[in-house]
Amino acid sequence: MKRLVIVLLFTSLISGCDLGVRENLKDLTLHSPVLLDSWATQKVKPGQVWKVFLAGEDQDGDMRLIVSAIAPRNRQVLNYESTFLRGNNRKAFSGYLYASTPASFSLNGERFVVSFFIRDASGRKSNPVSFWIDFVQEETGYELPEKWRSAANNRLGGIFGDYLNNYVRRLKFPRR
Repeated sequence: MKRLVIVLLFTSLISGCDLGVRENLKDLTLHSPVLLDSWATQKVKPGQVWKVFLAGEDQDGDMRLIVSAIAPRNRQVLNYESTFLRGNNRKAFSGYLYASTPASFSLNGERFVVSFFIRDASGRKSNPVSFWIDFVQEETGYELPEKWRSAANNRLGGIFGDYLNNYVRRLKFPRR
């Protein structure tokens, strides 16, 4: 009888723990970071600075970094970069990432796809967003939409400077 009571007590204790674990797992999926909105110009003249504007939030306030991925047209992702979020940006942000592009005619006609997502301190990922960047010969200007004007004061970080320079170097001096 004593054993039966101990077994029943142990079983109910484990069952209660299991329910608690399930509730915690359910909680984890509710608090993933979210990319709320994004904007970027699609055409860039080599040598111009390309900016992508992003807005994100996380209920937990533990967003850690923005992960950026770039790949030339019809190729697999070749490079990932991370930009750390600090201070108030860990709860919510609206700002921009920028890429200083090389002033090389070798980029004319090249197209890249660039994708972004947020990762929080627990490793949860946000929804991704992607943009095409087309390098063109003519000067490209753009009118920043009104909703992004305040975000223009929040520079989050630079991306892909080294990658784009190395890409141009490989175009000019391919390995044999």
